[in-house]
Amino acid sequence: MNMPSNFAPAPDRRARFPLGVYNQFSYPFALHPPPPRRQVRRDVRRCHASFMAETQHKKQSHGLRFGATSIFVDDVPETLDFYLRAFGLETRFYDPDYEFGELETDGPPVAFGSHRLGARLMPGAYVRPEGGQSSGVEIAFFTSDVSAAFARAVAAGAVMLAEPKVMPWGQTIAYVRSVEGTIVGLATPILA
Repeated sequence: MNMPSNFAPAPDRRARFPLGVYNQFSYPFALHPPPPRRQVRRDVRRCHASFMAETQHKKQSHGLRFGATSIFVDDVPETLDFYLRAFGLETRFYDPDYEFGELETDGPPVAFGSHRLGARLMPGAYVRPEGGQSSGVEIAFFTSDVSAAFARAVAAGAVMLAEPKVMPWGQTIAYVRSVEGTIVGLATPILA
């Protein structure tokens, strides 16, 4: 192999440090030798045990995991069609006998059931909201282009509640009311 005339092999860094002080992770911090292996193992075990205890506590504390948002409406097929036109969300499932449908959201689904289904599932306990519209509920969707999503929703029949604006923490948000009365938030993801 022909080497250029100005080529010099890299110095062997291990030769400059006593055996046991240098390793592949400590250079260029070799002036401060790594802790003894026993201490490292003990620290790793302690950290792992702490993590496992915290994880077990979380699992034992309630055992819940968020699964879906269900909204009761007057007309499920009309609502599913609106969410397709306004937000591009396809129907994942619809049962006409139960008047229940779910949207595909790439996460926990947003579901819609009829008020009749609410009364069927919770006999004697379900109370249809006055006017049939949900109240005090917001569902939010993240998007990189809030203005375009807002314009599409309004064009599909959503009622404007708040035009897109940038919040002090840097997130862009907007609000519309969907055809069944739910407040829909449109927002850019919050970057950590």
